[in-house]
Amino acid sequence: MSSYLTNYPSSENYKESVFFWWVEFLKRSDSYRQQCEAGEGGEVYQDFGNIFDIEFLDWWNNDDRELLFLPGTSLGVWPVENVKQFKEAVSEEWLVVKIDPKCTRKTIIYWLDDLLFSHQPDVRGQRNHNVIERPKYETFSRPNVPALKKTLAIYDQFLIEPKPLYKIYDKLKNDGVVEFKSKDDENFDKVKSDDSTSRRIKTSTISRYIRQAENLIKNVEQGVFPKSY
Repeated sequence: MSSYLTNYPSSENYKESVFFWWVEFLKRSDSYRQQCEAGEGGEVYQDFGNIFDIEFLDWWNNDDRELLFLPGTSLGVWPVENVKQFKEAVSEEWLVVKIDPKCTRKTIIYWLDDLLFSHQPDVRGQRNHNVIERPKYETFSRPNVPALKKTLAIYDQFLIEPKPLYKIYDKLKNDGVVEFKSKDDENFDKVKSDDSTSRRIKTSTISRYIRQAENLIKNVEQGVFPKSY
C-alpha cells in the first residue's frame, strides 16, 4: 500500500495512523500555535487550520483536510452546466460532447468509445499514469509510528521536566511509558557500579530523542513529515 494510505485513520485505529502523529507534532510548534491564536499564517496554516480546538477525527473527516493527503488526478468526466464552463473546457482542449439522456447506457458507451478512438487511435484502452497528481502533503519516508510515539513521549516529558535529562529516562522507563531497547541500555550492565557513567549514558540517550523531536517539529512546520526520527 502506498505510504499516504498506510494506517489510514479510523475511529478504531487513528492513534496508530501517521497522520495523527503528524498533527500531534505540529501541535508542539510554538510558531504554529501563535498562528492559530492570531487566526492567520502561512500555507500550512491555511491548509491545516486551527488544530488545537478540534478533535483529530473531526479535523480529519473534513473533506478539504483529508484530500490534502490523497493523490489527485486531472482525468474525469464532468457535466458542462453553463456557457462559462463550456468556454473553459474548449480552451483547455477538452472534448466536449452532447449526450441525450434518453439513450441507453450501452448506446452511450458505444458511441463514446467510438468517438474517443477517432481522437486518440493510438491510446485506445490504455491508462495514462502521468495524469496522477501527488498528494500535496505526503510522508517524506516510510512512517515508523512506534518510533514517533516514543520520541514525542520523551519530548513531552522534557517540556515538563527539562533537567536533569537522566531523570526523564528513569521516569518513563519505570512508569512503563517508554520501553528503551537494548541499544539504549548499551553497556549499562558494565557501569552499574559507576552511577555517573550511567547518568551520562541516559542523558545522551534522552538528548538524542529530544533533538529528533525538535527536527521533526521544525520540518512539520514546513509541511514535511516525518523527515527524521
